[in-house]
Amino acid sequence: MSLLVLSQPDVVRIADSFSVADLCSLMAHVFHSISQPDSRSQQPLRTTLHLPHHRTLIMPSRISSPTAAAVKAVSVPTDPADDRGIPASTLVLDDNSGAVSAILNARSLTALRTAAGSSPLGSQRR
Repeated sequence: MSLLVLSQPDVVRIADSFSVADLCSLMAHVFHSISQPDSRSQQPLRTTLHLPHHRTLIMPSRISSPTAAAVKAVSVPTDPADDRGIPASTLVLDDNSGAVSAILNARSLTALRTAAGSSPLGSQRR
């Protein structure tokens, strides 16, 4: 099985091909999907690993339509003087085999999700 690797410039280039309205609509769909009580979508509580210089947050999720599963790992520095930023990666899992099918730089992806999820456009598109 091949592994797709998307760097930060790759994520930005792909995201730029979507309109703001499309991104907001997508996030509205995802948030709606995970909020349904009878949904097969899952968003378990995150797990925190305490490392010597970081807290690493592990966040699994799965949406049922379209079917997709992912695990995001974000390392938050514990030293306030650490100005290197917050590294983050998302692993996309193959629904049939459970194998990792892609790894994405999640810094830009997280920023897009946060912006689209908080936009008034997203709440109008359900």
